[in-house]
Amino acid sequence: MSKFELVTYVEGREYPQLTFYILNRGWNSGKPMDKPCSNCFVCICESEDSKHSLYWISYTLWQAKQFHLLLKGSVIPFLSIYDAKKIYLKSFATVEANTIDFLTGINLVRKLEENRKVAERQMVLLEQLKITYLRNLLK
Repeated sequence: MSKFELVTYVEGREYPQLTFYILNRGWNSGKPMDKPCSNCFVCICESEDSKHSLYWISYTLWQAKQFHLLLKGSVIPFLSIYDAKKIYLKSFATVEANTIDFLTGINLVRKLEENRKVAERQMVLLEQLKITYLRNLLK
C-alpha cells in the first residue's frame, strides 16, 4: 500500500510538490482541491500514482456524499482528521484490490463530466438563441 500523510493546512508553511488539498469544513467537506484554503487538510503523497489515486478516491467519496456520515458539529459541520484518515485508508485498500475497475470508472466519470460541460454550454447557447428569436418577433 502506498503511503500518504494527511495533515491540517497551516498558511505560510511549505508543502512538498506531491500534494493536494481536501476541504474539511461545511457540507462540501472532503472535496479535493488543487489550491489550499484556510479550512482544509493537506494530503502529502509519496508518488504521482498515489496522488492521482487518492485525489480520485477523494473525489469519489465527496460526490457520493460519504463524508456527510462523518461530519461533526451543529452550526458549521466539519470533518475530523482522524475520520478522514480512516476512510482514506479503507478506500485506498479497496481501490488497490480493484485497480483496473477503479481506473475504468474514473475514465468514465471524466468523460461524463466533459459531456456535462458540453451540454451546459449548449443550454446557454440555446437560451441565447431563444432570447434573440423572441426579440426579433417584436420588431
